Amino acid sequence: RDALARSVVQGACLGHRHALKSMESMIDCGHAVDATHGIALHTYLHRACQCGRMDLVQFLVLRAHANVTLKDAGGWTALHYCAQTSGVAQRRIAALLVKSGADIDARSERG
Repeated sequence: RDALARSVVQGACLGHRHALKSMESMIDCGHAVDATHGIALHTYLHRACQCGRMDLVQFLVLRAHANVTLKDAGGWTALHYCAQTSGVAQRRIAALLVKSGADIDARSERG
């Protein structure tokens, strides 16, 4: 189950067009929206933000109610991942995260 989840998120980052449908199916089948993965403890939301996938972020935040304040092993939140790269998608994602309760003052383990 965990391997399937990772492959769906990885596919999303590679631009696979069916990633949203696959993510919806996984959540509908009972996979925890805030599940963490690997030693870094990434969530689906972390990865979707890192990859700039607004469609996945909207689904995870607005429909599946993902926790926008969860931190990974390094203390990074979804907003940190979003801020890691620049672009129109990241700005839109950041606005959605903040509107949904992301902590703009959250600090990682390194500050």
